[in-house]
Amino acid sequence: MNRSSRILHCYQRWMSKYPLAMNSVQSGFLTAAGDVLAQKVAERRTRDLFSPLRTARMASLGLITGPLVTIWYRGLDKLCGSKMNVKTAVSKVLIIELLFAPPAVGFVLLLDAALEEKSAKKLIEEKFCDMLFANYAYWPIASFALFRWVPAYLRPPATSLLGLGWTAFMSWCIHNERKTSIPRK
Repeated sequence: MNRSSRILHCYQRWMSKYPLAMNSVQSGFLTAAGDVLAQKVAERRTRDLFSPLRTARMASLGLITGPLVTIWYRGLDKLCGSKMNVKTAVSKVLIIELLFAPPAVGFVLLLDAALEEKSAKKLIEEKFCDMLFANYAYWPIASFALFRWVPAYLRPPATSLLGLGWTAFMSWCIHNERKTSIPRK
């Protein structure tokens, strides 16, 4: 067995044995990576302006949300079934976008406000609608693909990988000083 195979085997073993802890760690890592992307690429911050504290705060968001997504996906499987067909995938996407997305976006903004000692009310007033509409532009398609073609045990890490770009956007949106994060005409 080569080194890559051993690493993959070890990862799969840990995922089956410690799913909440593993999803917490990988979500924290990928959320941190998304913030680094936001700071380096979207905001074009130089080394002296880069904020490791901000990245650590964003990583803590991922550490918390990783297990929540795992539990949420298990609940969806119980509610809608675990078949990987179009009907089940569409049902899960509708439930996520109608019931989960609005409070999840609000939760992320509240948590970020608490971690950065900002006004939660102001952050929600300025960022909630933009982030929710951006969520609706990206996640229904990504979620459909996850529920249609990705096995249940790989959905949380696949969500984290798909969320890398989303996290970069979310971090940029939260930390962007403009009142709205999406340009308006």
